[in-house]
Amino acid sequence: MLQGELEDYAVRTDKDPRYWRAIHTWAKRLASDGCTAFHQLFVEACHEHDCHYRTHHTYEFKPITRAQSDWLFRYRIFQRSWLGYFSTAAWIGYIFVRLFARYAWEKTLHPPHIERSYGFMR
Repeated sequence: MLQGELEDYAVRTDKDPRYWRAIHTWAKRLASDGCTAFHQLFVEACHEHDCHYRTHHTYEFKPITRAQSDWLFRYRIFQRSWLGYFSTAAWIGYIFVRLFARYAWEKTLHPPHIERSYGFMR
């Protein structure tokens, strides 16, 4: 996914309640723990990030890299924080996942599991 596409995806899905309900359902199917060691105020962003980490795909089944997933996580917190770009929570969360989440990214689901995790969409 190109950066411009990722930004469009972030803006298009930000206020879509159906998207966030689907992310919540998808996260439950993938046994997401929400915000590990992070503020639960941004649980939607954490669920989305967990889904990307476990499948390496967006909800629209487009491949996403670790760097893009982490960028989107930070961007989601910007969108939800009244401080926007200056949100310390966004920057701390971003730095945390960049430094310590490589192992979680490398525990990729195999394609059949990814398909099953998307089963509720069909």
